[in-house]
Formats: sequence, structure tokens, C-alpha cells
Amino acid sequence: IVQWGLGVDDSGPVGTIPAENPKAMKGAQLVYAGNVPLMHGTGMGSSFYGTEGRVECHRGRIGLWLGEKFIAGRTGGDKNINLGKELDKMESEYLKDAKVKLYRSSSHIPDFLNSMRTRKKPCTHEIIGARTAIACHLLNQTYYNHTAIKWNPKKNTFASGGDPKWLTRDYRGEWDV
Repeated sequence: IVQWGLGVDDSGPVGTIPAENPKAMKGAQLVYAGNVPLMHGTGMGSSFYGTEGRVECHRGRIGLWLGEKFIAGRTGGDKNINLGKELDKMESEYLKDAKVKLYRSSSHIPDFLNSMRTRKKPCTHEIIGARTAIACHLLNQTYYNHTAIKWNPKKNTFASGGDPKWLTRDYRGEWDV
């Protein structure tokens, strides 16, 4: 969702910054073009911060704040709040003149099955999936090796700071590729 929100589904990060503590399991960062940071923190979900507020989202939950004032959404376990109505409210009141219109999808599985019928790409197609996995692997390598990485997302290779050996592992026994 973060790469989608940043508009970088077709590219991905250009680097990483390790956490200060070498034994940390949070605090490392992915860096995107234009020096846009993504901080890996605790919990799940994504937070987007702007000049006037923030949007937070996580699997069936979303919240919109202007300043510190909660405007719309469903952020907790309150089953009485209808997520669809809250999304419609956000869209009609705050996104009616949006320059970017997002792909509508309620779930990946029906979206994928529909793409098989229509032959149109699903919202999360193979390139997006690969770019997401690469971002996760880069962050994991940053934690594991506690080093910054410069990444070339066009070539899917290290620009500097990484070891090509990290992209594979030693073969066992007589096996070879």
C-alpha cells in the first residue's frame, strides 16, 4: 500500500538506511526517489503524513485526520461504523477534485479472478508484487547486515553498498545451477 500511495509501484526504493541500533528490529528506512523516506516501525499498516494532516490505513481500517482532528474512517474495532460509508464520505468531501483516481478493488482474490476473465491486469499484478517483495528483502538485508544499500530499481541490482552474494545462497552438496 505504501508504494501504491507514493506512486512508485513501477519502480521501488533507491536505497536503505539501517536502524541506529545494530540489533534493532525496527527503525530502518527505505528511501525512494526524491529522498522520500519510509520508516519501518512497529505494528502493521501505513501512515501518510502531509502538510495538513495524515491518512492511516490497514486491512479494512482507514482514518483521515486534519491536524489532530479525526475527520472520517474506521480505525478501531467499532463494528457500528460502516467502512463503505466512511470511504464514500472521504471521497465525496475530500477527494471530489482529486487528480489521481485509484483502482477500485474490495479484495485481491476476486480482483485476480476477474482479471482472468477479462484479461485485464489486477490491481496488484506481477510487477507490483515483485517490487513489493524486493522492498521487503532490501529492508531485511539492511537489518541483517546493518548497512546502507543503494539500489537501482530499473536494473534490480545493487548500485552500491550491497554484496551480490546476498542475492543468492550457497548451494548444498553437489547441487549447482
